Amino acid sequence: MNTPIRNVSSFTDALKARRAHLAGLLTLLDVKKEKSNEIEKLSIEALKTMISALDSQLKKRN
Repeated sequence: MNTPIRNVSSFTDALKARRAHLAGLLTLLDVKKEKSNEIEKLSIEALKTMISALDSQLKKRN
């Protein structure tokens, strides 16, 4: 089965939307950073890593 070819602008928009969503999650977790447990700290680091990966993908597209 062939996968549909995405329009470049729609793919870029999808990356931007995903980045905005992850940034929102990061904001929620960062609010209670000083009282966070180990799993929350690891989640924050994972979100930051995913955001930086999305930033590099967006930079390549521009």
